[in-house]
Amino acid sequence: AAPPPTESAPSVETTPVPDASPSPQEPLLQADTMKIVEIDVVGTAYKDAVLLSMFTKPGDDVSAEQIRNDLRRIYGLGYFLDVTATRQPAEGGFKLVVMVQENPVLREVRILNETQVFTREQLLDVFKDQVGKTANFNDIREIKEKLEEAYRQRGYALASLRIMQNQTEENGGLLSPEGVLELQINEGLIEDIRVSGNQETKDYVVLREITLKPGE
Repeated sequence: AAPPPTESAPSVETTPVPDASPSPQEPLLQADTMKIVEIDVVGTAYKDAVLLSMFTKPGDDVSAEQIRNDLRRIYGLGYFLDVTATRQPAEGGFKLVVMVQENPVLREVRILNETQVFTREQLLDVFKDQVGKTANFNDIREIKEKLEEAYRQRGYALASLRIMQNQTEENGGLLSPEGVLELQINEGLIEDIRVSGNQETKDYVVLREITLKPGE
């Protein structure tokens, strides 16, 4: 597995769960309890993962809130930009149709700034198992955390990695519609050390007690 960013992925709370008035062909989710006799997943090859993440099973009587909780679990898999559901009349109850929009395939990782502690090749190598696959935001966040930990182990406690989120009409996630992940890395290097507020002690006396130096 591998992991984003200080910025969080689109909140599942904003994932629309239809609650408008029902239509004759596709009654939407209501507040009452319904019997689910069949579950269909549309829009992904990860159907088994979606079904396994759901608490709702065929034959269950469920409420709209229980369905919403299932949608949150599906979203939590990390593969999807959007997760919605509708119900359709079926013999003995309703067919639950779960519709998902997959993240783009991760085509490329770009580091937007120069780095000194690790080479660009070393940083990109961490993502090699993710490139060419449907992006998983959980894996991307895990990679982010591992890279930050690698910097801390080198003594750069202030280092941070920022994933530049792409907000477009087609894509509200961490990747561009073309599948590009852009990273901004602050290596936590100290550019300068200044002393202020000291009245009795000379600056050089304070500075000589500080083990950190500019450039570290």
